Amino acid sequence: MASQQRFLESFEKKISQYSNSKSKPRRRSSTSSTPSTPPLMNVDIMQYEFSFTKKDDPYFCGKIKFSSDEEREARFFVVEDKQIAMKIWKESSNLRHNAILKLWFVSYCDKFEGWILGYEKFDHLLDAWLKLPDIATKIRDHDLLNTEFSPSISTLIEGINYLNERNLFHGGLDQSCNFVVIDKEVKIINIGKHSTHMAEIDPKQAAQFIQLTQLRVTDIMGIKSLLNHILNTTPNAWIERDTFLAFFNLARTLSYEMFILLVLGHPFLKTSDEARVKTSFDILHVRDCNEEKRWEFHLALGDPKFGRYYPWNEVAMSDRLKEVYDYDYGDWSSNYQGHSSVSLLIFLRNVYWHPKTSMEAYDAEIRTLYPDFLNRAYEAACRIFAVEVTSLVDLDIEKQHVQNQNVVPGRGRGRGRVGGR
Repeated sequence: MASQQRFLESFEKKISQYSNSKSKPRRRSSTSSTPSTPPLMNVDIMQYEFSFTKKDDPYFCGKIKFSSDEEREARFFVVEDKQIAMKIWKESSNLRHNAILKLWFVSYCDKFEGWILGYEKFDHLLDAWLKLPDIATKIRDHDLLNTEFSPSISTLIEGINYLNERNLFHGGLDQSCNFVVIDKEVKIINIGKHSTHMAEIDPKQAAQFIQLTQLRVTDIMGIKSLLNHILNTTPNAWIERDTFLAFFNLARTLSYEMFILLVLGHPFLKTSDEARVKTSFDILHVRDCNEEKRWEFHLALGDPKFGRYYPWNEVAMSDRLKEVYDYDYGDWSSNYQGHSSVSLLIFLRNVYWHPKTSMEAYDAEIRTLYPDFLNRAYEAACRIFAVEVTSLVDLDIEKQHVQNQNVVPGRGRGRGRVGGR
């Protein structure tokens, strides 16, 4: 068994060496390891050290010492190609986002005859994390999404948008080697290794616009490939996952900005039970604001793929759901239709409006009785009401709706026709 060795390098010595070599030019042989550039860093670092067994380890664990005498754990990669190392530094060093692992410095290392990239500490490379027994079990049981991974998906998508807004496109997001895990959150590394940076973009120039669109779609589809790699490691059927991954195909038909908003609002990514059930309210509110496309949406909900839920009102509901189903108010009475997806959507909206118990209990039962229904309804609404949906994503549309309808919230979420239209 190979024993670990300790490597330590002082930046003060290296910078001094570089300064002396510049003030006193000397002839160097092709095998000289004197660096052609000084260390590049975005903070004052005195030295770094790490332990290694062999040069081709994927990364090394160690620590960084700052000029303030503070020490932090760090992770180090060796890159032999100077051009790649410098490009990663140039594109990554000034980025600040929760989806992106912070890069502290890059420096030439005599011992390894390559360039050291010093990153903040992470726990695992992505593939190694996925093989951990508890994570593999959670993936198999579809529990990973709710316990660890759902927030990371949203953060990753926001991180890609952060890069794209700076005209920077990763280009390698379909490769798991470009991701690490820290505190159960997935983060991006190697920005610059595969990336394209468009300095200036004129949307009026057709060629530039086409290139911009292709680069954006490549990154979005890269995230889709990553999620497929992570969530498809289970042999079990998971229709909610499959519907969510299929949703990414809308990136080819919707505008980039619109798609980012819509995918971030997808019910598959909701971590709140109440927020998932509220999707039914949001969809119907957008429908009611767009009479011109109302029947087009109803036709979409009449697609044969929704037939699996019929007759939806003859399933074995719990007493809490049945109480909402039978709810009457004033002159209004239930008029649900068991072979209508629109009617099912209205029923779920009314569950959100008139809760008789915790929303967690409702959410669990709805996902059991009508698996994937809200995901499919959301996708149909996005295709038909795309512009209108994005205009409401960041609004408190429930509050707006209640005010517009002059409804006074009481025990429930509001009052209105139980059966709906």
